[in-house]
Amino acid sequence: MDDRQKKILQLFLMDPDRNLLVQEIADRIAVSEKTVRNDFKEIDRWLRENSTATLVRKRSKGVSLELTEDERKRLIKALNIVDMIEESFEEDRLLEILKFILNKNKTFTIQELADRYYVSKQVIKKDLSTIEDFLRLSDLKLTTKQKIGIIVEGEELNRRNALLRFLELYARKKSDKQTMMSSLFEPNEYAFVEREVRKINELLPIPLADEALTNVVVHVLIAVQRMKLKNPIELFDMELAEIKGKEEYRLAEELAKKLESFFKLKIPEKEVVYISLRILGGKRQSPYISSTVPIQMEDKVQEFITNLIDRVGELSNVSFETDKQLVNGLSIHLHSTFNRLRYELPIANPMVSDIKKMYPYMFGVIYSVIIEMDDPIFSEMPEDEMAYLTLHFQSALERLNKLKGQNKRALIVCSMGIGMSQLLQTKLERRFDSLEIKGCVSFSQLKKMEAFEGIDFIITTIPVDTEIPSIEISPLMFDYEQQKIEYFIKKLDGDSGLLSLRKLVKEEFIYLHVEGEHRYEVIEKVATALYESGVVKQEYIKSCLDRERTSSTAIGGGLAIPHGNPKEIITPVVAVATLEKPIDWGNETVSMIFLLGNKFAESKTTKKLFQDLSNLSENPLLVEKLTKQTDKRSFLSLL
Repeated sequence: MDDRQKKILQLFLMDPDRNLLVQEIADRIAVSEKTVRNDFKEIDRWLRENSTATLVRKRSKGVSLELTEDERKRLIKALNIVDMIEESFEEDRLLEILKFILNKNKTFTIQELADRYYVSKQVIKKDLSTIEDFLRLSDLKLTTKQKIGIIVEGEELNRRNALLRFLELYARKKSDKQTMMSSLFEPNEYAFVEREVRKINELLPIPLADEALTNVVVHVLIAVQRMKLKNPIELFDMELAEIKGKEEYRLAEELAKKLESFFKLKIPEKEVVYISLRILGGKRQSPYISSTVPIQMEDKVQEFITNLIDRVGELSNVSFETDKQLVNGLSIHLHSTFNRLRYELPIANPMVSDIKKMYPYMFGVIYSVIIEMDDPIFSEMPEDEMAYLTLHFQSALERLNKLKGQNKRALIVCSMGIGMSQLLQTKLERRFDSLEIKGCVSFSQLKKMEAFEGIDFIITTIPVDTEIPSIEISPLMFDYEQQKIEYFIKKLDGDSGLLSLRKLVKEEFIYLHVEGEHRYEVIEKVATALYESGVVKQEYIKSCLDRERTSSTAIGGGLAIPHGNPKEIITPVVAVATLEKPIDWGNETVSMIFLLGNKFAESKTTKKLFQDLSNLSENPLLVEKLTKQTDKRSFLSLL
């Protein structure tokens, strides 16, 4: 065998219990499917001569390697690929261990994992330490039982949420939906459930967004898998009574009957409720072209929308209540959000970090409004949900200043839900005065369109194959992508300073090379210095720390913008501190902080400040120069 064929065999040796699709193998080693099939012939020959293991092809399921555990270990040694496994498969191993322990009902040992993945016990201990952090996000923990082993402990609902998080991690690593699904589910099972969920989606007043539909499919498959392992869901009786009267429950009942027939199992009533909740909590599509969609909302949600719009408008000095599209978009989005919060169904926002970096001002306004609301449900909203609300309000803000032209007509394809769709549309309309957006559709809606009359080209966030020109960008449309669109449009037919930041930062509030081992220590030092200078009250120190504990204020580029309760500010101030050495700040590394002692109501100044901070975060060379300064005046001159 050559090195490529060894690598193929290595894939099977690392995960002997799994069927691998030919396409998946081809993608992972960057060759054609034909090459993989030809390599199978050589691997077959080599195995016949050197091993008792055999490659087994299963129609529609893929290929597996049948062998004993002892033979697997012998082959790894014989092929001399131990070092390759250690280096090349560290991330794969972490994901495989995570999948293994989440699906295992019994205890396991470190030695068992070391033997299974052919690494030392020390490596496994390190892996489990990383995995513990991941499990903690879903309120799960690893518990060691003396002389028995280790087990994952936590509620069944949390375990299922962790399995979905695992799939999201796997998808980001592989960048391939099919590979992600085949990591846990058989292709024919996934195809069946997806088909049936799409039928249900057609009957909903406002269909699920593509991303949400995929999540429902995955949740159903995870539920089936857990039921097979005798791990039913537990829900409160009160929730059963509330949900059974909803249309989503009736549709879930129909789905359950088909699942029972296909998977040959009995689905309890609580599992039907669980499926109903997943449908209720899914994000909805943006209706094509129409700006108003009737939707029945609970009074609590309508009251929250009114209060939210009023309060955000007060803080930012913007009349958001005049934007009917904002009201409509929030009505659709918060209908699902309320169900997610009410029934504790977490949602992962894959772009929360990017949203916080691109729109720190609006995110800050939303955050300050939410946490001060006297509401037991909405006041506990996680930052993933706040980031989605940020998109709705940012979209409305940009609509107020949009420029609309008539020269080119475009259709947007976006699968991320109504908030992201509206934001992308208004950003495009504002940025390109020669562009008219004819509508915004999901990928599934695009496939149903029979004609593209009146459309010059498509702007899409996912790959599409259509008869008219298209350009693919990210949902948030970064600056370089604006230039990309400009060039694309031409092909179809043609103040960089930090002035606001410089004005607000005073020499006496610059602290260079501050020492600290933890972000809370640094924040406390700088906030205390402001208190001692008389510009903030003593309570401001605690409010800064409380704010940071709920959500990291890192905005990328080595920067963080901690801030506290505006009520505790005596004199508006912006303090800056460079750190003696970079420290972990949530999920990022930070080398410089701007502690913001200002009020969001000072909207014009504050918006310019946040714009400068956002620009600075995208200028790593300037950040590096600033952190090296030892003189305050030199620091200011660089701004």
